[in-house]
Amino acid sequence: MNRSGLFAIVAVVIALAVLEAFFRVTRLGREKYEDFYTDIYDVSYRLRPGAENPWSGIRETLNDQGFRGENVAEKSATGFRVITVGDSCAFGHGVEADETFSHYLQGLLRDRFPKRSIDVINAGMPGTNFYQHVLFFQSNLIGFDPDLVLIYSGPNYMDNLRLFRLEEKRRPFLRLVHRGLRRSAVYRYLLKKIKAGPTHKAYFEIKDSRTFSSLFTLDDFLEDYEEDVLLMSRLARERGFFLIFLNYPSQLNMARKDMEPPFYNNENGPILARLSSSQGFGYVDIITPMKNKGGEGLFLDEIHPTPEGHRIIAEVIFREILSTREIVAGIEGGNR
Repeated sequence: MNRSGLFAIVAVVIALAVLEAFFRVTRLGREKYEDFYTDIYDVSYRLRPGAENPWSGIRETLNDQGFRGENVAEKSATGFRVITVGDSCAFGHGVEADETFSHYLQGLLRDRFPKRSIDVINAGMPGTNFYQHVLFFQSNLIGFDPDLVLIYSGPNYMDNLRLFRLEEKRRPFLRLVHRGLRRSAVYRYLLKKIKAGPTHKAYFEIKDSRTFSSLFTLDDFLEDYEEDVLLMSRLARERGFFLIFLNYPSQLNMARKDMEPPFYNNENGPILARLSSSQGFGYVDIITPMKNKGGEGLFLDEIHPTPEGHRIIAEVIFREILSTREIVAGIEGGNR
């Protein structure tokens, strides 16, 4: 290569470096959502450690590991660890950290089994669906060595499930290129300007479930949901942790009204009930107890429970744990 060609390459590299530095300093390539989420241009985005939820009327802060509540300590030899996986309802949107069912459940378990070191990690992520929860569990949560995993996930399916799946599976080579470049502020600025990819559009632009219903049927979503349930069940068997799914209560299914999207009507409940026996995971009905103990009054809005709603959910899960001999034996004996 002659000297002029080398000079041209060096000049281009320097120009790109200066441009990258400019976009990083000015934050022009950063979406406002990324004050709370790590990477909205990727399917497996998660909550940003140390961030605060900008869409809540109360202060909802994250710990250094990106979870709600205190930092998670290293698991002790006598430890029993529960991880709650789900969306904003599991996260506890609208209530304090010590008013979530994860916090209440931790207190109940510690009181019942004082000789064991028990913690409950609240890994709920607002605005996500079960497909993302499975990805997050595989890439991150499984490293926390859970003994019991609770799944509380529902309505966000009709918003974005299929488009997230298509984005993850489409054009593998381009996905690799994207994953390699996505840390670049210049690249992210271009994505922001052209709004590239259904990952971004699905969650942050298209919110009308009827739009999705015209593209995909409810059966499509339920088929995907069942696939993810089977995957989590297989992970539980392979890694040796207990698994419990919760059905999905809402203010309107308390009143026995049909609503959109369909998962507010607990359309996934029959799938969980059918698979629980064949796959060996637990399935807990929290809709009926909430109907019996306050109904619509146990919700801040259509789907997010009040502190009392969270307390009832914790009590129902606690009773399910105590009624399952294998889980009790695992807590008392330290063996899974």
